[in-house]
Amino acid sequence: MADDHPSVRENLRYLLGAEADFEVVAVAEDGESAGRLVGDLRPDVLVIDYDLPDIDGLSVARTLRRERSEARIILYTANREVCGWAQRSGVDVCVSKDDPPAALIHSIRVLGRMRSRTPARVLIVEDDPEVRQVMRVALEDDEREIVEASDGFEALAQCKRRAPGVVVLDLGLPQMSGEEFVAAYRRMPSHEAPIVVVSAVRDGRRIAKDLGAAAFIAKPFSVDELAAVVQRVTPAPDARPPLS
Repeated sequence: MADDHPSVRENLRYLLGAEADFEVVAVAEDGESAGRLVGDLRPDVLVIDYDLPDIDGLSVARTLRRERSEARIILYTANREVCGWAQRSGVDVCVSKDDPPAALIHSIRVLGRMRSRTPARVLIVEDDPEVRQVMRVALEDDEREIVEASDGFEALAQCKRRAPGVVVLDLGLPQMSGEEFVAAYRRMPSHEAPIVVVSAVRDGRRIAKDLGAAAFIAKPFSVDELAAVVQRVTPAPDARPPLS
């Protein structure tokens, strides 16, 4: 959430933090900080004031939409006139500061649930393009969005762009090993995705266990087994972290 008045920020932090299904991940006092935090933390919902000291809330919303941020945006303002421009700027809901607090809480909860219904994002990290294609065909359906990476650096960039729901990981990667990728991934702000290791390396099962992987599949693998394992480890919508 972003507001330039310290008392409003603290009141909002207390109000929203008291909701069992909310998590306040960050607060900002200006628009530039708000935009940067959304990019770094990828929250479900951004609550932002219009009147900020550097750039206004609508300008922040337009920038985030150009950057394809998937955060839902609530403009929380005392200036009702700007609500008429909000939708054109990419804002989902405009809530007046004069409205009861329940109006803001309800809007956050509804928008957060809309985010939770997005398809599960599966990141395939595999350097062999033919194997990647087989994995994609095995996993692609209406309930999943498949993204691919041929090495660990590309995979980390994909994770930064948007957090995956499941990672399917080869261990024998060029430039950065699977173990090194996992170590770097676990240092990222959002690093909760279960990891399915699919590998032919010696002691792959032990390595996967040491990495805390959710499952291990030996190569050559069965596409049916891969699909079943990914389906099993994919978090259910109601098991995802609290709305942030």
